[in-house]
Amino acid sequence: MRSLNTLSTAAGVLALGNVEFLKAGQRCIIAAVDSVATATIDAQYAGSSVATGPLPIEPGTDQIRFPDNIVTQFIAMANGQLQITLGGTVAGCRVNVLVLAPGEPTPW
Repeated sequence: MRSLNTLSTAAGVLALGNVEFLKAGQRCIIAAVDSVATATIDAQYAGSSVATGPLPIEPGTDQIRFPDNIVTQFIAMANGQLQITLGGTVAGCRVNVLVLAPGEPTPW
């Protein structure tokens, strides 16, 4: 299991560190929220869109919840690179990425 928790206050491409590259068979779960209703997400894996659209407002001050705030999840069918771009007005966007090995159970 690998994970990344981010907090962004500006639109742009996120630095994903150790969750940027996925291997075939790994499961990727992305949860995201913002404190305003105008933030958007565009997540692409291996050049294909896996999530796009507006983000929900966070459920409380400085909160994001698995599995409630999941915007997408997928199993990598081939090795590839994940890229997440935030758009719109970003006021305090939390994006959490969780990468699970093949067969690894969901932690909730």
